[in-house]
Amino acid sequence: MNFHRRNFQPGNRGDITKALDKPTALTVVAPESPRPLELLLGVTYDRESTLTADDAALHELLMTVAMHGDAQLENETHAVPMRHILRYLGVEARRDAVKDSLARLLRNTVSFGTYEQVPLLVSWIERKDSDDLVHFTLPSPIKTALAAKSEYAYVEIAALPAMRSKHVARLYKALVAELKATGRQWIMGGSNTVTITASVDQVAEWVSFPREKDGSIRPGKLRERVLDIAVAQFRDVQAFNLQVVPVAARTRGNPIVEIRFDLHLNPSSHHQTRAIFDAVGIKQFGGIDAPEYRVRQDVWLKASGHFVEKFPDLSHSVLFGLWTGIIKEMLDGQPLSDGYATRRYRGERLRQEIEKRGADEAAWQWAMEEANNPDLALRTKSERKGVAAIGEAARRSRVWGDDAKPVSRTAPVIVEEVPVIPSSVSFEDCSAIWIDLGECPSTGMVDDMVLEPIDRYGEWRGESQKLIQVRWTVHGNFDFQDFPKWSPSEDDIEIIKSRLNRYIVNVEYVA
Repeated sequence: MNFHRRNFQPGNRGDITKALDKPTALTVVAPESPRPLELLLGVTYDRESTLTADDAALHELLMTVAMHGDAQLENETHAVPMRHILRYLGVEARRDAVKDSLARLLRNTVSFGTYEQVPLLVSWIERKDSDDLVHFTLPSPIKTALAAKSEYAYVEIAALPAMRSKHVARLYKALVAELKATGRQWIMGGSNTVTITASVDQVAEWVSFPREKDGSIRPGKLRERVLDIAVAQFRDVQAFNLQVVPVAARTRGNPIVEIRFDLHLNPSSHHQTRAIFDAVGIKQFGGIDAPEYRVRQDVWLKASGHFVEKFPDLSHSVLFGLWTGIIKEMLDGQPLSDGYATRRYRGERLRQEIEKRGADEAAWQWAMEEANNPDLALRTKSERKGVAAIGEAARRSRVWGDDAKPVSRTAPVIVEEVPVIPSSVSFEDCSAIWIDLGECPSTGMVDDMVLEPIDRYGEWRGESQKLIQVRWTVHGNFDFQDFPKWSPSEDDIEIIKSRLNRYIVNVEYVA
């Protein structure tokens, strides 16, 4: 029997459409898109380029949109709503400016690989009553490069709008390619700084910096227009933090002869990390929280694997308890340890990361910071329970207000990994409704086919609030979503069951 093995085709990480659908979603979804190295390092502009930083960011966005659902780029044309472009480019973006950017992308040509004078884009706008639609076509050489199974690296799409200099944006892509060539990744407890050294002339080639009439590069001008502003404009890059160190010659005037770029690697996002053990059979732990602090359970399942060697008793449920503690610490400003003043993911700095990246990513990065350099993890088991108890009381208060039951500071408050499952009761007597989906192919399917229809159901006819919890497993990772504020009737639940019958495995009423 002959089997056909499909070759791996790199695709986007993160749904670019969902990332642009809400004002705050871009940095939370943190979309990344693969680029062949020849488009990161090998592009030259065929004449003095009139392109701006916004033009470059827009071109990267449109390539990412084209690859969304069409990794092989087999479609002739693609489209994106104008509102998505404006949202991506920022609050100051305007429709007329986008039109000018599209025109410049058509007029400017580039050369790379075996191709010369390649236009960057062909586009047109379709005016609609609700929202203009930008249609575009990528030239064949660019599509060929993007779809080829060659060496590639991922570009963080959300990081580009902050790069207000086109030279800085090109420096970012060059450093991404150079980092890929080293093969280095963040390692727990390892040396996580990668140094890339380049001559002044090499950096000028990377960023297409204008030369003097004699073909030379003025190092001082390169430093002023690129090197001195790069670190600030790399602020939204998640993969690494940048430090730029110009190296001067030991001669008269001390001109810059080379530049050292220190890339301090950060842990991979939770989006690119899998749980390192079989999570089948692990039941619900923790509890709901205010939406801005709510963390998916699979984040804790993934994170706990990094503590096994040093702290075998520090399970995913214990991490959740410590998280509730540092959330209270953040809100009250009352330090739990000296790390409150020094760590990136504590106190006001944690608040900023939650607002910028979302609770899932902030919680993941806090856990990685703890795993790599323990602080609260060093506490005794009873001390951890005390921190968790304080955090648990605050969490209950956020969710239930004055109706929250008090929690003893010494009593364990974290649900064990295999808790007692509440017994089934009648609909009238239940306080929660569990909708079990069983094993699902992807979280995207759950979001689109189940959670969204339930969220849009607006005909609740019950007399009292009941928690609705949708529960599912994807590749062995248990997850759930709570809808705590609705008042469903039994008929409402039967309607939902009939509408989503093909996805629901079981519905249980619990006390």
